[in-house]
Amino acid sequence: MATGTENTNVKPPKKFFFDVNNFNDDFVEEIVPEEPPPPMFSEEELAAARRESFTEGKAEGLAEAAAAREKFVAGVLEKIEAHFTLLFAAESERESCFETESVFLAGEILRKLFPALNARHGLEEARTVIKDVLAKRDRTPRIVIEVSADDASDIEDGLSPLRDSLAADGEIVVTGRNDMTSGDCRMRWKEGGAHRDSVALADQIAKQMEQILAGKPRLHDNQGEITEDTPATQPPLSENGEEE
Repeated sequence: MATGTENTNVKPPKKFFFDVNNFNDDFVEEIVPEEPPPPMFSEEELAAARRESFTEGKAEGLAEAAAAREKFVAGVLEKIEAHFTLLFAAESERESCFETESVFLAGEILRKLFPALNARHGLEEARTVIKDVLAKRDRTPRIVIEVSADDASDIEDGLSPLRDSLAADGEIVVTGRNDMTSGDCRMRWKEGGAHRDSVALADQIAKQMEQILAGKPRLHDNQGEITEDTPATQPPLSENGEEE
């Protein structure tokens, strides 16, 4: 007997499912491909891949560092080359002043200390002797380039192709210093200028004078040869070399 409480929301059963399935002859069912499984690597393969990546990264880093270092050294060499012109110009001027002053000073000393030489040969010959000695001394430029100790080797190698154009027959010495910052450089003439040995220079001049004075001069026609015991009776000379 119906009680009136039956569920009225229940759908009646379907006999066909044409709304779900397509039975047309030209229908092509879409096939969804399955995703491939993730790749599987062994521990050896993973280790080999890591080693290969490390080697490639290291090689690239070394190449970049070498290129940066080469650029840095080239910059320092450009600074050195630019300073060579100024260095040689200043030394040329100083060299000229040095020679002029040396000849004048030596001539003044000889004029005051060697009246016999002045009487026999005159100051011009004495000056000529001194000029000859100065002309024959070593004029080879010796240039010292000071850089940081870390840069010395690279700068030395970089200067090799430039030596002929920079210093002609001169000597270039590269010195590394621990108290200098990388990239800095100082240039100077060794021993304060073109190499000079004052003692040797004086000795050469003295030897030339000894040869000139080897034959003791006669101050007068009726006077015998002057010896070390013979007093000098020559009258004093004025500033222009004439007897007072």
